[in-house]
Amino acid sequence: MPVNDAAPAAPPPAPRPAPTSVRDTTVGDSADNANAGAPSLIVVSRTVAAKDRDAFDRWHGYGQGHIDAVLGGPGKAHTWHFPAAADKDGAGSADTIVMLFGNEKDRDTWWHSTERRAWVAAGEHLSPGGCNAAKVNLGSARGMGDWLPPRAGREALLALPPPPPPKWVVYANVLLAIYPTISVLGDFAFPALYAAAPAVKALPLAVKGFAQCATVVAVMTWAMIPLAAKITGALGFMDADTRNAASVAGVAAVAAAMVAVEHFALFPLLPAGGW
Repeated sequence: MPVNDAAPAAPPPAPRPAPTSVRDTTVGDSADNANAGAPSLIVVSRTVAAKDRDAFDRWHGYGQGHIDAVLGGPGKAHTWHFPAAADKDGAGSADTIVMLFGNEKDRDTWWHSTERRAWVAAGEHLSPGGCNAAKVNLGSARGMGDWLPPRAGREALLALPPPPPPKWVVYANVLLAIYPTISVLGDFAFPALYAAAPAVKALPLAVKGFAQCATVVAVMTWAMIPLAAKITGALGFMDADTRNAASVAGVAAVAAAMVAVEHFALFPLLPAGGW
């Protein structure tokens, strides 16, 4: 089934009263529960006659622009249009429009806006039989029944993609991960291995260099970077909404603690004459 993304935004039509033919239902918990920050949907089903198909596509194309205007900019919601195939008599069956919002607050802001009512009214004549509109709270474990995976998988599947963190935030995380990795492997693990296994030490320098890099990358990928992300995440450093002077100071304190541990605890353990 083809999917038509929304067309470029157009100026919103003049507000008109909301049509009484829209039937509203809500699936899942209410917006005032603990899951109010979870992704949320509006799912609309409309019957469109074949002769009105082009006009309906144009009308739907304006929707994304109206949503962006109401929510203060693009990226906070996405819309998809799933057209229905015409039957053998040429009559249109139900089309489905899915609107995905980052949270229930944004969804309800759009739902209660005059722009939405005006947009729906402008397309009312294209669906003489009315339409069904359902608000779906994805934060509820009961919201979509067995249609979607459990909550963790569901949020990964449907959540709006977050913006990438600034490069300096990435730098800080990698630094916290790589400093102890290089210190422990370079100062202790590799020298101890070469001292205990002369055959390994006798390998060509290129081979040893590749093996050392492979070991460092493996430790970084499966251990240290996830650990650093957990630490900085717990400090509120990773999320732009919680990153502040206190979280930056917390990351700096962690880095200082690493340096102190290496200087005062690890370096004294090194053999006086070297490995």
